[in-house]
Amino acid sequence: QNERKKRLLLMIGPLEAEVIGILNELKEATAMTIWEELTKRGRKTAYTTVLTVLSRLYTRGFINKREKVINNVRQYVYELSIPYEVSLLTSLWCNSSLLNVEL
Repeated sequence: QNERKKRLLLMIGPLEAEVIGILNELKEATAMTIWEELTKRGRKTAYTTVLTVLSRLYTRGFINKREKVINNVRQYVYELSIPYEVSLLTSLWCNSSLLNVEL
């Protein structure tokens, strides 16, 4: 099972990598802020897809989330939980077709 966790941490896709990059730039953001930033960058992605990506990144330990009241509404705010350099290296590794490398 430990081996499986290592592989999951190494497997991120282009959209996940972009979300990690946005969180690195903004330091913290809500799902809506991330969705808006993706839209500004020309990526046509459904808001629910952003929620799914954030959930997966959280489950794999790439990001943290905490509740925060913004404009009298409780929302989750997300931030990186690992150094950006590690997540960037992971992204480059995954996107260069090295997914089958034994750990």
